[in-house]
Amino acid sequence: MTLYKYRGDYAIAGVFSEQLQKQWGLVKKDVTIPLPISPERRKERGFNQTEGLLRLAGIPFEITLRREHTEKQSKKNSKGTNGARAILFCRK
Repeated sequence: MTLYKYRGDYAIAGVFSEQLQKQWGLVKKDVTIPLPISPERRKERGFNQTEGLLRLAGIPFEITLRREHTEKQSKKNSKGTNGARAILFCRK
């Protein structure tokens, strides 16, 4: 999964498509909204891994949230900060 998340290796992500489709089909939903990454993180990685997984699985989704850029979670964890924090905004 790390190869997909940080390098965009879609061959690896394809392994999860079938299982994701099955699980998605079991959930009652009106819309699927992937959690966004900040514009800075998207530029760094070149893609949003959640959106990529949904596309590969053929699952429709809407992009209605945006994220404010914050320090990387891995850096927070190395500093001993256990609490995850994200600031999300809804697009109008």
